[in-house]
Amino acid sequence: MTVADMNLPLDSMQLLLDEAKHGRTPLIVVAVSQPKMARLPEDLTGLRLLILNQAELSQRYGKTLTHHDEMVTAGRQLQAQGVQDVMITLGDQGVLMSHRNQGDAWIYAEAAPVDASAVVDVTGAGDAFVAGVCWSLSEQPFDLMRACRRGQQLASITIQTTATVAQHLHPTLFDEEPQCIPT
Repeated sequence: MTVADMNLPLDSMQLLLDEAKHGRTPLIVVAVSQPKMARLPEDLTGLRLLILNQAELSQRYGKTLTHHDEMVTAGRQLQAQGVQDVMITLGDQGVLMSHRNQGDAWIYAEAAPVDASAVVDVTGAGDAFVAGVCWSLSEQPFDLMRACRRGQQLASITIQTTATVAQHLHPTLFDEEPQCIPT
């Protein structure tokens, strides 16, 4: 798979999408900030997965999206533009995600439980989430729910350390997984 974040200029994003349309390598794009959402082309054909947060999704549509049903509607618009699946991260409120392998289903995955007193620093949580998602999809490309749960677990570990990359990460951390609830 190819994983790119939106620090790349619009022309580079378009090139990656064009290659993904004609190739067999899945493309995952990670939004990195609200202003950089302007670098996401209108035609998203070829994009396997777009990972973005609630604020970045709101930026794309020019209005604040606060309710799950609004975010799902906006996510479906992204799918209509060509992206296969969308993950909308909501911080400690969990993740909303599409799952084209399950029809038109959207799933809500609760955040991994973390005692508020254990939270040290949220820096790196988004990167840890993306790493867990991508690592999982490299093993099982069609199990988006599992990928989301693994990403959430890495994020929850990261926010409990002062390091932006937790030093004690390893594959056996994925034995217990939080519950996903269909929406």
